[in-house]
Amino acid sequence: MQYQTKIRAIHFLLFLFFFTSVTFSQSDPIELLLQEVKEASYYDSASVFQAGNKVFEQNKGNTPSEIKAEVYIYYGNHFFYTRHLERAKYYFELALEQATKAEATHFIILAKIRLAYIKSEFEDYKKIEDELMQLVRIANETNDYENIAEIINMRAILHERNGDPKTTAQLYLEGLNLSKTHNLEYYSATFHNNLGLLKYSLGDPDNALLDFSEVIRISKKINNKRLLSHAQLNLCLVLISQKNYKDAHELFAEVIQYASANQHPLELSSAYANLGNAYVQNKDFNTGVRYIDSAIKVLEKFEFKTELIQAYLGKSNVEFELQHFDNAISALEKAKSLMNKYKLFESIPDYYFVYYKIFNAKKDYRKALEYYLLYTNAKEDLQKKLNNKALEELQLKYNVQQKEIELEKEKSRSLVLEKEHQEEIFLRWIMLGALFIVVFIIIVVFYNRYYRAIRRKQEQFSRQLITNTEEERSRIAKDLHDDIGQSLSILKSKFTNKNQFENSEIISREIERVIDQTRQISRNLFPSYLEKIGLKRAIAGLAESVQNNHHIECSFDVNENADQIPSETATHVFRIIQECLNNTIKHSGSSALKIAISNKDTNNFELVYMDNGNWKNTNLKDPGVGLLSIRERSKIIKGHLEIDENNNKGFKLNLKFKI
Repeated sequence: MQYQTKIRAIHFLLFLFFFTSVTFSQSDPIELLLQEVKEASYYDSASVFQAGNKVFEQNKGNTPSEIKAEVYIYYGNHFFYTRHLERAKYYFELALEQATKAEATHFIILAKIRLAYIKSEFEDYKKIEDELMQLVRIANETNDYENIAEIINMRAILHERNGDPKTTAQLYLEGLNLSKTHNLEYYSATFHNNLGLLKYSLGDPDNALLDFSEVIRISKKINNKRLLSHAQLNLCLVLISQKNYKDAHELFAEVIQYASANQHPLELSSAYANLGNAYVQNKDFNTGVRYIDSAIKVLEKFEFKTELIQAYLGKSNVEFELQHFDNAISALEKAKSLMNKYKLFESIPDYYFVYYKIFNAKKDYRKALEYYLLYTNAKEDLQKKLNNKALEELQLKYNVQQKEIELEKEKSRSLVLEKEHQEEIFLRWIMLGALFIVVFIIIVVFYNRYYRAIRRKQEQFSRQLITNTEEERSRIAKDLHDDIGQSLSILKSKFTNKNQFENSEIISREIERVIDQTRQISRNLFPSYLEKIGLKRAIAGLAESVQNNHHIECSFDVNENADQIPSETATHVFRIIQECLNNTIKHSGSSALKIAISNKDTNNFELVYMDNGNWKNTNLKDPGVGLLSIRERSKIIKGHLEIDENNNKGFKLNLKFKI
């Protein structure tokens, strides 16, 4: 009967499709999540997408393309399983795209096999088989035995659809041998199951029983409850054919319990339908109808549109066999109503054919002829649509091929143009190279000039330093000779005077003056007293000396925190102020100057020195050893130095430093 053939073909195809898939290692969390996606693909779409999102979240938005490909395979499996072929195709194509990006050959082949399943619904099986044979060659190169088993499985399905049981059986045996040779127990069970279904459909239930028993043994060994449930259902069919209803019902109860507990509605309806079909085959039509009605209730509850239409058409066939023509017509009209509601008219020829059989049985030959003509016309229209769809796909492929040819032509033209401009490109590279060499030479020349200028400044500084050192030594010698030497000579003459005791007071004052002169010379050489009196008082003394000796109005504003500056840094600051004072005294003709030290916090200090001299005849851009000394000392204390001189308005130095 047509319903029997159709419902078995659907169950057969789905079973083969979803039970030949990727195997897992149970240790990796990602693999466990992928197993969850696979399991979810057998029932509702919400569950499969929730499981898939867990995989993506586990990788924190950076999921590898290979894992994405596997998840998309399971998404596509789900929609193929529920007969949403366009959505299934969409996800298989996404899987192929991700697998290609990851260069994951296994998933590239698997995605192409899944797409071949969908194309087999519409295209000639020989063309599909040619594509599969190309995939076999690639799988053989990488020893991908799982995908080889998948391909053998699908080729067998194609040959069974086209009424070639001999080739089908040969392919299943080939797949079984491959699975056993490479220890693929999962696939061994699958091929045993498929062989059992084939033997059962060909009227050999005893040998089918052996195959199903082997499937049950393997599924228990590898602890695959879903595979076990399918094998038990197939065993039920054999037991019913042997009229062993008691054992069949006990086994069927386990199948129903598994399908219900694991929320597999399509499997549940398929189980009811297969069992009902088995009863019908054994002429127990009333029991068969009850099970078919159970299948219809499940399909209605979960709104499996295509399967529900097929179920009603199948029920009409069974009611026809029972000669319950009114019930058969009622089932047909429900099928027709669903076709109109969901715009699914692929089964309309079957609808007309059952009507033809009913009126032919009633000997209403006019209506029987009318429905038979409708049946043949609908079948021809459906075939035309399929042919037109195939032509559209061929046209699309042709257009793509033409575009590829145009692209190749464009590439050829580009190559010609590239060849024509090779000399120009070569010359450009030479010019760029020459330009680079010129720039390099210029950089070297300027660097040498800069280096020589630095060297000249260093030499100038060294010469000036030597000159100043000699001048300083001369000054010290002069001070010692003219001041201290003369003072000591006077003291000597006074000591030799007979009235030395009368001159003791004068001698005492002279000795004190010599001591003061000695101290002054010592201070000029090294300000060791900084540590004793502090920076603030040392600056105050320096300013007072300048004011008294050179008649320059000196003001100073030094923060109390200046005495917290470490002695080494304080020495450099003091010397910088000394150099500024010397420049003011020698070069500017200033009448007033100001010294200020302030701090923003405990670590950051600022020195400001200003005078009102006329620096018109001086040249700070070509400084002597004094300003060079100032710059060097500011570098030593890692300060930021700014010198601003206005020819007519005076000189300003700003030094910021940290302690």
